[in-house]
Amino acid sequence: MGLLNYVYVVTCDGRPILAAHNKTEIENMLYEYIFGSEKVNKDQVTYKPFDSKYPSINDLEGIYYYKDEMGNVDEFRVYGTEYSNN
Repeated sequence: MGLLNYVYVVTCDGRPILAAHNKTEIENMLYEYIFGSEKVNKDQVTYKPFDSKYPSINDLEGIYYYKDEMGNVDEFRVYGTEYSNN
């Protein structure tokens, strides 16, 4: 097996919607996914790391919550995973 890399996969409704390598990339891509070309309202998005009995090695794993103007809440779950670049 070759060199392993680490990436974060963000899911919505159980389907992967994006992959990124760090928090800045995650948030930039997620804001673009949610808001498109509209002005980003970061107050509508909150983040909570997973509160697990077995804490993650990486504290970037968690859930982003987006609350729209109608009060609906969407969850975007962030999972870390390794991949091979062979």
